[in-house]
Amino acid sequence: MVRLLDELVAFFPFGALEPIREDLSLTYGRASLLLVLYPVVGLVDTAGGVLSDHVSRRVLSSAGAAGYGAGFLIMAVGPGFAALAVGICLAGVASTVMIDATEVALADLAADEEELRVMLGHQNVLAAIGSIVGPVILSVTLAAGLGWRAAFATAAALLFAYSAFLATQPVPPPAPAADGDEPVRLWAGLGQILRDGRVWVLGLVLLLLTPFDEPFL
Repeated sequence: MVRLLDELVAFFPFGALEPIREDLSLTYGRASLLLVLYPVVGLVDTAGGVLSDHVSRRVLSSAGAAGYGAGFLIMAVGPGFAALAVGICLAGVASTVMIDATEVALADLAADEEELRVMLGHQNVLAAIGSIVGPVILSVTLAAGLGWRAAFATAAALLFAYSAFLATQPVPPPAPAADGDEPVRLWAGLGQILRDGRVWVLGLVLLLLTPFDEPFL
């Protein structure tokens, strides 16, 4: 369900850009900066996926979903640009933590490569559903005159509920090191990722492709 929730709510800041800009009297430059912050902070936190090999995935995924919800709640009640910037940065970082921890656990649950393909296929279908339902929820909320803040508050409520759900699940813990292998310490793991040029290339590609993933463009 993680990609379903993520795709559902991630559209809101992009789809509600014009109502937000008009409501808060933002320039197009400032409004666009919010959209840039969203994926960038998520990329910065990519190395946080290493935590999934050292910290409880249930705690990480649940905390990530709660942080994601808190980010949307801050945006829903924030009075101006600064609050929106804080909220969108929190949402970007927390969403990465939620997704990384949950997907690593998902991979551990698969009995073999074939089952993992099936599970990822299910996940991608749910992600597609989320990318359709998200714009529908936002459109209905705006058409009903409830405003973008109500849509963001709805996103926060969904994410808080998902956080509570994850906290009750038997999420697989970090796997111990195989016999004969030295366990990789947290800082050493972070160092390996930061020194790997492939990570930076992939991050740049994702950064460049992110705008084209949003329907409003």
